[in-house]
Amino acid sequence: MDSTPGAWDNTFYSETIKGKAPFTLQSDKNIQKNPLTAAPFASFATSQSLWSAAFVPAMVKMSMMGVDGAGLVDCTSALPGGSAKRDVKKAPLFDRIAKW
Repeated sequence: MDSTPGAWDNTFYSETIKGKAPFTLQSDKNIQKNPLTAAPFASFATSQSLWSAAFVPAMVKMSMMGVDGAGLVDCTSALPGGSAKRDVKKAPLFDRIAKW
C-alpha cells in the first residue's frame, strides 16, 4: 500500500506519515496518530533496521494467535538442511536471517 510494492522496506510508514501513500487505510492513519503507537510508527519510518527487527517477533506472535503451542512439534529436521532440533527463538536475529 505504498509506492514500492513487492519490496521489503519501510516506505509504507514514511509515506503514511507524509500522506503520500498511494492508498492508506483509515486504521493505518489511526495507528500513526494514536499517542500509544505514534512513536514506534515514526521510528519505523526512519529506520529500516528497527522495523525489520520488530517484524519477526510480531509475525511469530500473529502466526500463533489462536494456536495452543503445547501440542506443537518441531519438524524442521524434515526440511532440506534442517537440523535434528533447533530453537529458533534463541538464535540471534541476524543469524536467522543470514541462513535464508
